[in-house]
Parts: sequence; structure tokens; C-alpha cells
Amino acid sequence: MLTTETPVRTPNPRKQEPSGFRKMLPWCIITALLFVFFIFVLSFIKVPEPAAAPSNPEDPSPRMGVGLTTEHLDEVDLLDPTPLFLPTKVNAAPLGPQRLRIANRGSFKTFPPVFSNPVSSVELSFPPIADVPTTVGRGLRVGEQPNPYRTFGEGEPTIEPLPKRLAYVDVVPARGGETVLSMAVPAVEDGPKAEWHPMEWIVAVDRKGLMGSLALAVSSGSEEGDLFFRRYLADGFRLGNRLDPGLYRVRISP
Repeated sequence: MLTTETPVRTPNPRKQEPSGFRKMLPWCIITALLFVFFIFVLSFIKVPEPAAAPSNPEDPSPRMGVGLTTEHLDEVDLLDPTPLFLPTKVNAAPLGPQRLRIANRGSFKTFPPVFSNPVSSVELSFPPIADVPTTVGRGLRVGEQPNPYRTFGEGEPTIEPLPKRLAYVDVVPARGGETVLSMAVPAVEDGPKAEWHPMEWIVAVDRKGLMGSLALAVSSGSEEGDLFFRRYLADGFRLGNRLDPGLYRVRISP
């Protein structure tokens, strides 16, 4: 008797296990649906816009800082770090071809140069480096800076030379007191030639003039001078006619 064995069918592993794409497909569809739903929900949500700050042209707010009063506006403007010169269309416009041509010609008209000396023959005369001092005193003052304030507060009056005089006469009372006569005696031709020093005389005067001759108290150191002034005071100067009656001391100096 013949027996036949029925072959056992083994399952195909490819048909039992689905592929990786088929496994991820449901999750991709769910993710896409969730994303679409999220976008749909966001379309109904409106974010409120920030309120605009009130603008008051009459009371402009300072450019920096908060809570400042009008008394500090000048200080705020002074310390404002904002640049003062920003490039704008007015001060930083692009330089076009027309402006380039104007700049090349210059803003002012050119004038021909005017030379003090001809270019072909220039003759220059330089002063000496320093003046040569003529005396030793000027040589020692070389390099000395003059005083620029020397003439401040000083005038320039005309100084007239003093007239030549023979002597100066002072008459005081013999007992002392104020001077009764003080004057200069003009020069005369027959004056003493030798040198003489101040002298002093004692004179007595009455209503008629001098009483007797002059008494010499202090000599001039020159006999010629003593004799000349004894005669000149009595006859030429007329001392007796200039004084009141009394006893006087007459001082004579050059």
C-alpha cells in the first residue's frame, strides 16, 4: 500500500512582517493632521498690539532719561550722545558727474600770480644779522630784552633847560623862623672865576637899607668869591631894599 505524505506549507516571512514604511505611514498621517489642526487654531488667536505713546507737540519729551523737568532740558541736550552730523540726502548726497566737473574747476576764479621780483632775475637784499655795537656798554647789552612796560604811566613833557644862574640866596631871621626871601640870582659877566662853596653872611637892615657892611659868618673858601658877593649883595642885588628892618642871616649857595 502506497502512502503519500502531504507536504507541510511553511509561512513566508515577507508576508507576515509588514515593511518599515507601512509602519510609519499612520504616524505621519496623524502628525500632519495635528499640525494642520494647530495652524487652524492659531488662526483664531489675535495678539493685541501695543498701545502707542501719546504725542504732545507742545511738550516734547527729552531725548534721554526719564522723569526730567524743563529745567534740565539744556543739560540733557548738552549730554545727549546722539551724533550731531548724520549723513542725510542733503549733506551726504552721492557725487554725480556734474558735481565732479564743478569741483574740478574750483569754487573760485583763478587769478594770475603777482610776483614782487621777476622770475628771471631775483634780487634779494637781506639785512645784517646783528648790529655791531659801537661801544663797550652796548656790547654788554647785546641780547638784553627791552622792558616793554618802561613807558607805562610816563608822559613825554618838554623839559626846558634851566637858565644859568650866579647863585641862590636864602634869607632867614637871625633868631630863626621861616624864610623871608628865596630866589635865584642870574649870572653876570664879572662873576667869580674861581670855585667857591656855600657861604653865610650876617646883615642888619633899617628903614634906609643896610646898616654898615655885611659880616662874613661862613667863608666860601675863596677870597675872590667873598669879596665879589660882599659888593654884589649891597650894590648889585640891593639886599637892603628887599628886606624889612631887622637882623638876618643870608645863605648863598651855587
